[in-house]
Parts: sequence; C-alpha cells; structure tokens
Amino acid sequence: RARDTRKKFGFATPKTAAQKEKALRRVHKKLLSKKNGIAIWIVRGELVRNFHYIDFTQGGHEYVYPFVPKNEIWIDDDLFPNEQKPVLLHELHERYLMGKKKYLYPRAHKSASALEKMARHNPKILAKMLVLELNRNTDI
Repeated sequence: RARDTRKKFGFATPKTAAQKEKALRRVHKKLLSKKNGIAIWIVRGELVRNFHYIDFTQGGHEYVYPFVPKNEIWIDDDLFPNEQKPVLLHELHERYLMGKKKYLYPRAHKSASALEKMARHNPKILAKMLVLELNRNTDI
C-alpha cells in the first residue's frame, strides 16, 4: 500500500539501469569527506526512502543496504547537524564489524549502538573515536 501511495504522489521506483543510476546521482547531496578510500555522504533521505528502502533512517553502508555503493557511508539529511557525527561513528563501527570481523547485522548494530551512546555521553572522545573507526574501515 505504501508503494501505491508513493506512486500516486509521483514517487516511482526506477526500473531500468539508467533510471537507477539517475536516481542514485540525485540521492547524493554533499560529500562530507573522502579519506582512506571511504566516501562519507550526506544523502537526500527522502529520495532513499522513495527509491530504495522506505525504512531508511539516519545512515547506512553497503553491508546493511545493498543499494549503497561499496566504500560509501550515507548519512540522512533529515538529521540535525549535531546528530551527524554520532551516527557516522555508529555506521563506521558497524561497517568495520560486518566487513572485517564478519559479524551479522544484529550483533554489529548492537555494538555500534552502544559505542554511539557512549560517544553521545562523552563528546570529548567523539573526534578520537571517529578517527580510529575511519582507520579501521580502510581496506575492507
């Protein structure tokens, strides 16, 4: 039913490879960083939900969402700016655990959520933790 409602309001799911490529180009809003081979993007969350996955929230990477290109982390533009770094930490840690350590999503997500919570309560360590996790994500 959600798809019918979205079609009614002009949100169609791309069918061809060319349509999917065009939709993907529109999803990327702003490149935040490209370090250690990882591109971190602010994406148009509404378009991700319209074209790819209706339940996309906050962020993601290729090990959770197959539509996210390899070596990209997406952060939803619906987040307030002060929410972006803790969510990025979550996504980096989760991606490392799933890509390098071969954790399944539930276990990786639980660990990433605990790390994110710790960083939110200790903002002084957030920058150091982001650098650590970005380095751990190299060559996955």
